[in-house]
Amino acid sequence: MRREAIFGSILTILFLIVATVTLVRNGQPIVVTRTVAKATTPIVSSTPTNVPLPSDSAEPRPSSPTPSSSHADGGAKAPVQPKVELQRAVRVSALGWEAAAPVLLANRGYKAMPQSLFSARGVNVVVKIADGLADVEKQIARGGQEEAGCDFAVVPLAAVVGGYERTRALALEVIYATAWSRGREGFLLGKHDNLFEGSADQAKMFVSGGDASTALALFVADAEGLTLSKVRQTPQLKNAEFGVQSRPFTALTSAEGPNHLVFTTVEAARWAPWVVVAPRAFVEQHPRTTALWIEGLVAGLGELARDIHVAAQTLAGIDGSVEPASLVERFGYMRYATLADNARLFETGSPFGASLRALGLRFFDLFHGVGTLGVSLPEHDWLDGSFVLTMVQKNPPEPSDERFAIVSSAEVKHAFYMRFSEKVSDEALIAEAGLLAEVFPRGRFKIGVKKGISAKKITERARDLYGIDPARFATGEVAERAAASIEVLVPR
Repeated sequence: MRREAIFGSILTILFLIVATVTLVRNGQPIVVTRTVAKATTPIVSSTPTNVPLPSDSAEPRPSSPTPSSSHADGGAKAPVQPKVELQRAVRVSALGWEAAAPVLLANRGYKAMPQSLFSARGVNVVVKIADGLADVEKQIARGGQEEAGCDFAVVPLAAVVGGYERTRALALEVIYATAWSRGREGFLLGKHDNLFEGSADQAKMFVSGGDASTALALFVADAEGLTLSKVRQTPQLKNAEFGVQSRPFTALTSAEGPNHLVFTTVEAARWAPWVVVAPRAFVEQHPRTTALWIEGLVAGLGELARDIHVAAQTLAGIDGSVEPASLVERFGYMRYATLADNARLFETGSPFGASLRALGLRFFDLFHGVGTLGVSLPEHDWLDGSFVLTMVQKNPPEPSDERFAIVSSAEVKHAFYMRFSEKVSDEALIAEAGLLAEVFPRGRFKIGVKKGISAKKITERARDLYGIDPARFATGEVAERAAASIEVLVPR
C-alpha cells in the first residue's frame, strides 16, 4: 500500500510539471521583453530602434519581473522598467556646445532626467562639455568609472588622428559620426593666387584652430606638390604664405600675410567630420550598452534635425547661461549627420570617396609628413562600423536627403591643383578624383593627363565606383611641373 501511495504521488507531480510547462508556453511568453517609457518633453520623442543587441556578459543583469510585480493591482499591466545595462553612469565628454547638443538633448540635461532617451533604454548618462582637446584626452584616459573621466568622447576625426600617439594605449575606436564642420575653417592665401608659385624652399604656414584646420592646410600644400617635411608653422600671420584660420576670419583685415579667403568648409563640406570615440576595452566589454547609447544619440540627432528652434530653447533651458540665439549660430557651423550618412561614412554598402577610413588615413599621412606623428598608419583598426551596420540592416534608413546647390561652370573659381608625378597609378587618380568630388560636393574639376589613362576614363570610373555625376568633371590642361593634375574649382 505504501509503495502504491508513493508511486501515485510521483505520477501526480509529473502531471503537474507537464501541465505547468504547457500553460506557460500557451499563455505568457517565456521571455519577458523590455518596454520603454515615452518622452514627454515638448520635443517630439524618438522611440528606440529595434536592433538585435549583443549581450554584455561582463555586466550584471537584473532579474526579470515576476507576474505578480507586473500586475501589482490585479488589473492593467504596469509598464516594465528598462533594465539598467551598466551599474554606473556612462560618462560622455564633448568638445563644445555644438558637439554636446544632440547628447544633451537626448539626455534632457547634463544628468539623466526622467524623460531621458538614454534612460528609456536602460543607460544612465552624464554629459560634460570639455574645455579643450587636452581636457578630453585626460578624461578618456581616466575612464568613465571615475567622476572626472569619460567613456565616450565627441571630437573631430582630425583630433583623433592628431592625438593618436598620446592615446594609442587606449586603442580608441570610432563608432559613430555626429556631424561635419561647416564654414568654421577657411583656407587663406597671400599675394600669390597659386600656392605652388609662391612657395619657397621652406614654405611658412599659419594655422589658427585645431587639428582639422592644420590638416586642411597640409592637404592643400601636399596637393600642390610642397614637401611637407619642409613646411614650417609660424604663429605670426604676417610671416606666412598660406594658412587656415577658424572663425572669426581676422586675417581678412590684415595688410600682410595670407589675407585672401579662397574657400571654407562650406565648400569643403565633408572634410572635417566629428565622431564618437571610445576605448576598445569598453566597447568589447559593454557592446550592449554601447549599442543602446548610440540609439539614444541617433534619437537626439533626430530631434535636433526636426526643429532647431525648439532644440535651442530646450538646451538654453538646461543651462540658463546660454542664449538660444548663440546656440542657433553655433548650430550653423555644424551639419549634423543621419544614420544614412553614417552608412556612407562607414561604407556599409557601396564605396564612398570621403569615407571615415579614407579621410582618417589621409590625416595620418599628412601629420606624419609634417612630423606631428611618428607613424604614417595606425597600428590597430580604429574604425568599428558594426553598430552602424546592425542598425542599418535591422531598420534601413531612408536615403540621405542631403542637398547641395548645383553650381554651373561659370560660377566657380580656381582653388588649387592636385598635382601628380609620373609614378601615379590609374587607381590612385580615380581614388583622388572620388575624394575631391565628395569633399567638395559643390565643386567642379578639370582633369589633365599627359599620358596613360584619359580624363574621360577617370570620370567614368569615378561615376561607376562612387556614383559621382560626370557633369562635374571636364578635361583641362595639366598643371605646371606635373604628369597629371586635377584642378579644384569652388563656388565664387
